[in-house]
Amino acid sequence: RLEPTGKKKKKKGKGSDSNAKQGGANSQAGATAGGGADAAATASKISTGSISTSGEIVSLKGEAVDGKHEVVIVAGFFSPEVNIRDHVGRKVKLTGDDGITGEVAGPFGKAGKCKVSFEGGLAAEGAVGKKLELLPP
Repeated sequence: RLEPTGKKKKKKGKGSDSNAKQGGANSQAGATAGGGADAAATASKISTGSISTSGEIVSLKGEAVDGKHEVVIVAGFFSPEVNIRDHVGRKVKLTGDDGITGEVAGPFGKAGKCKVSFEGGLAAEGAVGKKLELLPP
């Protein structure tokens, strides 16, 4: 009773192995025929095409010290596909407020939001909803 089942599994395994080998050979052939350059171009588009220069403060993080928050959560700079850790330290400017600047501190969740830290803190009152500008690296 067990032998026919075992044979079927072996046949499926052999068939899928040969298909995988054929697919792998085709994939390698495509990569050597210029597919690799296309993949690099696509990766480049993903990392640069999904970064916006404008974002918005959606919440404040941590306790306020003297009425100011040092870390805020910003949405709109990055899409979920972008590795935000690659942009840590990038400068951010609060639009319309005497050029207050901060920097990207890291990712927040998985939806493309990020933490932005302000050295002197940001006044808690009216901060949510303010626009930020991501400065060039």
